[in-house]
Amino acid sequence: MFYKGWVPTVNGRLSFKLIGETRYPREPEYVNSWDGAHQYVAAVQSRQLSDVLFEPILGPLLGYSGEFECVLCGRARRANSSPDSKLIGKAYLFRRSVFRTSGAKASFATAMTLMREFYPGTANPQLKLAYLDLTETLAGKCDLSVDVVLNRDGVISLHDVKWNNFTLERNTVSHSDQIDFDFEHGVADQVYFFIRDLTHQHQHHGNDADTIITTHRISKPADMTWCLEVMYSLYHHIITSKRRENPAEHVRALGILAYLQSFKNIAKRRAEKSKSNLLLPDFDDAASKESIKATKDYIDLRLNEQKKNSDNQKAFLLWFVATAFTVVNFTVGFADKTTVPNENVAAVANFLKENAYALPVLAIAAIVYSLSNLILKPRYDFKRDVVRLSFAGRNPTVLIAFALGALMLAGGVWYWRALLAI
Repeated sequence: MFYKGWVPTVNGRLSFKLIGETRYPREPEYVNSWDGAHQYVAAVQSRQLSDVLFEPILGPLLGYSGEFECVLCGRARRANSSPDSKLIGKAYLFRRSVFRTSGAKASFATAMTLMREFYPGTANPQLKLAYLDLTETLAGKCDLSVDVVLNRDGVISLHDVKWNNFTLERNTVSHSDQIDFDFEHGVADQVYFFIRDLTHQHQHHGNDADTIITTHRISKPADMTWCLEVMYSLYHHIITSKRRENPAEHVRALGILAYLQSFKNIAKRRAEKSKSNLLLPDFDDAASKESIKATKDYIDLRLNEQKKNSDNQKAFLLWFVATAFTVVNFTVGFADKTTVPNENVAAVANFLKENAYALPVLAIAAIVYSLSNLILKPRYDFKRDVVRLSFAGRNPTVLIAFALGALMLAGGVWYWRALLAI
């Protein structure tokens, strides 16, 4: 069975020399070199493939892991006579423990060191031998492998999922059948995401939006109906993003529209070359682009007005508070020294006098929170798990979590009231 996907590219052509120079979701270890005839690519990346909520926290506590090591090995011809040569190779999947204990990790590190010693472009046969030795070693130690063909226009073909562990295959297939999950298609999707992340830099959209394109099962290599599914997925995401009142989403939609226009040109060229009867639906991309820009400009205008009003309200509030404190301080100076202050006011004043550290601690906490928002990158995985938790079967776990949070908040309020009453 074949699976087709597409690695987004605006100019319609991938550079195989850049494979491995991306950083999402983790920085890969790779070598990308060439001799007089071929370009050789080998890259490994750790990937979290578990869908368990808060896996980085719960995994070590419960004794399981969703960490996998994904390895890509491929080579392509380098010659003026074949400028559109394909990168042909395999993707190898390892459980992290197997990657370490089987010796595959050490073999990969040794091969990286050896292949990096050869100067790119020289006709050195040792580079080819080192590559072939690495692929043979990985094929004998991996959990499973998938044949990969990556084209210059971004179209990727995946086929022949091969298991290397009979026990693992039997247990996995049995469990997949029980939960009615197409495991082979799931493997194809994950391999596609892995290779896409090695070759594609996320520029026009966030990493969290990069699952809008997946692989599509086809019955024969010449089938091009999968192109329609890719187009519909991209247009659906553009329309959905356009309806959100967030200018960042509209900028992403414009970037994805640029990818879409490139993909349609690629699909047309492929259809003409293969003499396929593929009919692409007509969409007015120019009008869509202008509509997105107009919506973005309108929302920008509204947000600027809201920000202006908010700034005016803050300035007025600060002026009012400063004036009130000045008047109160000035008036208190004329008060009778023997007058007994209000009981609640005296309690607050005494508390602040005896616990002077309270206000600096709150100020420091506010400063740390603000700096963390500026310095730390958004953790999409954590936000995704929070959202999924709120929809997880509507089970009592969510209610229990909210109840615990409410109890903790009530306990904090009671504690501060008790301190003020002292």
